[in-house]
Amino acid sequence: HPGWFRDGCICGTTDCDWTVHRLDCRFAGYMPDVNWTVPEVSEQYGDDAVFWLDQFDLDGLRIDAVKHVEDIAVINMAQRLREEFEPAGTRVFLTGETAMGWSDCGLDCNQAQYDTIARYIRPGQNGLDGQFDFVLYHAVPYRTFDYSDKGMIHADYWTQASGWKYPADAIMTPYIGSHDTARFASMADYRGQDPAHDRSIAFNQWDFTAVAPDDAEPYRRTRIAFAWLLGLPGAPLLYYGDEYGQWGGSDPNNRLMWRDEDALGGDEAETLDFVRALGQARRDVPALRQGDYRSLGATEDTLVFARWLAPGDGAIVALTRAGGTTQLEVDVVQLGLAPGTVLEDMLGGPGATVDGGGDLVVTIPGSGAVILVP
Repeated sequence: HPGWFRDGCICGTTDCDWTVHRLDCRFAGYMPDVNWTVPEVSEQYGDDAVFWLDQFDLDGLRIDAVKHVEDIAVINMAQRLREEFEPAGTRVFLTGETAMGWSDCGLDCNQAQYDTIARYIRPGQNGLDGQFDFVLYHAVPYRTFDYSDKGMIHADYWTQASGWKYPADAIMTPYIGSHDTARFASMADYRGQDPAHDRSIAFNQWDFTAVAPDDAEPYRRTRIAFAWLLGLPGAPLLYYGDEYGQWGGSDPNNRLMWRDEDALGGDEAETLDFVRALGQARRDVPALRQGDYRSLGATEDTLVFARWLAPGDGAIVALTRAGGTTQLEVDVVQLGLAPGTVLEDMLGGPGATVDGGGDLVVTIPGSGAVILVP
């Protein structure tokens, strides 16, 4: 079907800006660009999507490179899938990927980043339920947890910003690693601590010189990042292997084979166990999946926030990158927790009790986390 494709410049080359030529540039010289203005193209892609969802009982789809196709293409796809499945009661989840960035200059100068991602989000209508949160990724995970360039106060602020800037009913996808990023554990390993660990090494693609971490520090940082990620609203992404701290550079070196438990080292096994506990807590506590994000307090090394559903129905997530035990006193009256309420740590640590003044002393193990629920 040669008429289904169009020619164009190569994205990112001279006079071919990714945004200016977002609809007519080609990702590579050997890749034709699908022409979504051709009706038969939209119909065929719709048929294919219906096939995959129906044949394999999928919950939904991720639509790649959303800003590089005409808006009507996304609308047509969403409408086709909603009309096909939802009259019978099957909810189809549609998320997208609109690659954007983040600048260290405040909310206003990042407005275009948020707006570009948000323009395609129309839950319950002919649009996406949410998108990958690129702004949050470039603001927090590697800056706060891999490199420690930014602190937990920074992480707290930009996490809240996602709630302010995207549609209220959007189901966003936060992440610390994906098929398009260098592996989180390798970024935590090559953080510039000495000449042999220059940060650029972790981003090598074809000439890959990064190796498996030779100390526990990258895994420690990975665990803390996951405590943050799996406590957040939305539908977090877990890229295969990150759950045990898989190492690797940029694509294609972030696609090494997944390894089973029998092949993991001690630090990897410890990381896997920790992430499993976080995931189980998220599964068992509705507030961790559906509750609003409420900041309860932060220092440069420690963050405490709540996921709140209703008075008395919530969860408190606390994490620290400090090496020693850390305590923060937080006001939990706002969460509807009465004095004397006993909270259990879903990660197996000691619980806590709300005092007579409505405050809660949260004790966090060094380089660890707690998830407290009544």
